[in-house]
Amino acid sequence: MAHKIRIEKGVALPERIKKREVIGDLPLAEMALFDSISIPVKTAEEMQRKVKNLRTRVWRFKKSHPDFDFTVVKGVDHIRIYRVEKRRGH
Repeated sequence: MAHKIRIEKGVALPERIKKREVIGDLPLAEMALFDSISIPVKTAEEMQRKVKNLRTRVWRFKKSHPDFDFTVVKGVDHIRIYRVEKRRGH
């Protein structure tokens, strides 16, 4: 038997638990083949949040720019985005 979902009125929205990661504009369109950019990070938690954000942003950029390809690499205190050659079959 399926659970009936009820409509509830007057339930307050919760406060935002975490702040959205603000990195700024990425110059992906201006990068030549084998160029890279570095984004500094201070903590392991910040690394985890930013690398996820950056990989999503790169993926979205590549959807509208199919001739571009990138790789996102975690360093000790930074994340580096490299523009790489387009892989065959992608």
